[in-house]
Amino acid sequence: MTIEGERSIPTTRCPTARQLSAAGHRVVGIDLSPSMVTLAREHVPGAEFHRLDIADLRGGRLGGPGSFDGIVAYFSLLMLPRAEIPYALGLLHDLLRPEGLLALSMVEADVDDFTIPFLGNSIRVSGYLRDDLRRVVHDAGFDVVGEDAYAYAPASTDVPPEIQLFLHLRRA
Repeated sequence: MTIEGERSIPTTRCPTARQLSAAGHRVVGIDLSPSMVTLAREHVPGAEFHRLDIADLRGGRLGGPGSFDGIVAYFSLLMLPRAEIPYALGLLHDLLRPEGLLALSMVEADVDDFTIPFLGNSIRVSGYLRDDLRRVVHDAGFDVVGEDAYAYAPASTDVPPEIQLFLHLRRA
């Protein structure tokens, strides 16, 4: 399973959901934005998408504890204030079966609920420095089993590159 969505976990073109679905996995995605859910359904018709906030996962809306083998959270938790990120990680931890996998990505930045321009809008983001992010995921019950980092800057802007962190986590 992959959980993807806007505030919860972003899905713009759904490449991860599409690849997992094409490989025969059951894919379930979430997003706060009705238009993102519509786009995801159009791009990945074999998957199941719901308009939900990550906080809505408490109480078994998509399954109880240990319901999923894996979760993908690419650049979604950065849309939360830092105070909410451990809570969100705890929800994801509980949804995973023992030793389940979480693919997590965030931008490396020492910011909390900070306003930035994004695609002509202002959005609020949070981030951690690498060691702090490792501590936060460990405190949420995950072991880091792999890590990658990439410098990225959109070709259409003149902003300096950001460091994107990709953590491969296993539920401890």
